[in-house]
Parts: sequence; C-alpha cells; structure tokens
Amino acid sequence: MEKYHPPRPATIRPAQDRVGPMARLPILLGCLMALGISACASSGGERSAANRDLLTQEEILRSNSQDLYSVIDERRPRWIRGGRVVSPYGASSGESVVVYFDQSRQGGPEMLRGIPLSGISEIRFFSGPDAQQRFGLDHRMGAIVVTFSPRG
Repeated sequence: MEKYHPPRPATIRPAQDRVGPMARLPILLGCLMALGISACASSGGERSAANRDLLTQEEILRSNSQDLYSVIDERRPRWIRGGRVVSPYGASSGESVVVYFDQSRQGGPEMLRGIPLSGISEIRFFSGPDAQQRFGLDHRMGAIVVTFSPRG
C-alpha cells in the first residue's frame, strides 16, 4: 500500500510578475495626491511657521482685547507663558521673555499691560536662540518686539 501524498499547491508567482506597471499607477497617484493635500494643508493659515512668530496690525485690531498683554495672551499665549524656566527643585527661575518697544528694551512681559492697541504696526516674537543672537545672551526665553507705526 502506498502512502498518501497530498497534491502540491501550484507555484505562486511573485506579485511583480502578476501585476503590470499600469496596475500600480493608481496606487502611485493616490500617494502623490495625499502628499500634495497634506503639503497644502500645512502651508496656509495662521499656524504656519512664518506667521507663528508675528502678529500683524490686522490681527491686533481684530482682537477683542484692550491692551497688548491681552492680545498676545489671546492670540499667541506661548510667547508669554511658554517661556518659564523650571529649576530642578520645581520652582520657576524667574526668567521670562524680554520686551522691546521699537528696539528699546523695556523689561518683562508685564510691561505689555495697559499699553493700548492703537498705533501698533506689528508684534514679533524671537525664540530664545534667535533672541540671544540678535540681542545678547541674557535672552534665553526669547524676546517680544513691538513695532509702533510712525507718527506723521
């Protein structure tokens, strides 16, 4: 009596032999389309890299705020609140962003309270490394530069 041997399965060819180049085209086009859509979505709007560090006069005037501190706290809160250094013991080191009015150093973010919105051209934030390069090493937390419109 002979041993039973199950039938051998047919040889399966690799996928590239079964699928022609035109069959892969929809997959390639779908990937390119998804990439294009995601690139367009990240390039516009207020959250783009170019606008994250700038508040324009239009944005300032559209705000419901009464003073500079409130505008920044409403529109770009990380400029003020994001820059506290925490020591290993948990307490704040007291460092904060440095505020400039037309390139003149004023102090910390509290200087922005009570400053009216009229006459402001723009407000620009410089990250710690950028502020240190531009203004000096004591700007580890960054700088907020308020530019006033020229009087004329």
